Amino acid sequence: MRAIETAFDSWAAATHFNFAFAGRNHAGLNKDGRNTVSFLTNWPDDLPFGQTAWCRCWFDRRGNIIECDIILNQQLARFTTIETGKTDSYYIEGVVAHEIGHMIGLGHCELFTSVMKPDSPPDESWFKGLIDDETISEYRELYNLD
Repeated sequence: MRAIETAFDSWAAATHFNFAFAGRNHAGLNKDGRNTVSFLTNWPDDLPFGQTAWCRCWFDRRGNIIECDIILNQQLARFTTIETGKTDSYYIEGVVAHEIGHMIGLGHCELFTSVMKPDSPPDESWFKGLIDDETISEYRELYNLD
């Protein structure tokens, strides 16, 4: 799906990470040797239901990420893309970009314009996967790149 690729491309352009899109998958949150992005109609019972999306990572003994999955909650929310722009729907590009931030180790940021802010209503036009300066600053600090 192009919207998911767009979110990963935004992070790749702004960071030292490279991502490869290998096609669609419906794996959910499973440690199965694959990094996945899935749209779920049945939200896992062990996660807070009110979340639009969730990211889960698995780590090796040294703390390195060995696998990471992202899920989007279709039981709770509707999703759109920049191309389709349906009203009252979350932009996939923005939601996935936020979850990728968690995937690479970033937490929430209280700055209103940050893609990593904890909550965002569906209609915020800036929240379409753009990686803001504050988020890049947090990333650079986390990875000692300054």
